[in-house]
Amino acid sequence: MIRINLVSKKLKQRAASRRWYAKNKHGNAAKAARWREKYRGNYLKARWRRQGMSPDAAAWIMQRVKSCEICERTIDLVPDHSHETNTVRGVLCGRCNRAIGLLQDRPDLLRAAAQYLETQLQPIEWKP
Repeated sequence: MIRINLVSKKLKQRAASRRWYAKNKHGNAAKAARWREKYRGNYLKARWRRQGMSPDAAAWIMQRVKSCEICERTIDLVPDHSHETNTVRGVLCGRCNRAIGLLQDRPDLLRAAAQYLETQLQPIEWKP
């Protein structure tokens, strides 16, 4: 009996959360965007300090780089660093930085991936 009540309570809470989110999602997105813009510098400096960059170097880079050096997105900027030398190479968005990391920081794999995307324009037809 107690288990049924807990499950039904959890379902009610979940439904209430979904209703609230549906009603407030646009306001929350705008509020989050304002917060990111207001605290962007502090957030990035702290994030970069964890990767061994001095606050002065982070501030210098932030003043000059306003977008990802690959896709030109302006959010979620992170320092791209070499794992071999632990030096910062530039500033990328999180997506581009993860993509490079997943391809093991190897230019030959990046070129092969780009070539694959450019040549595989026709879908492969197969019959089970």
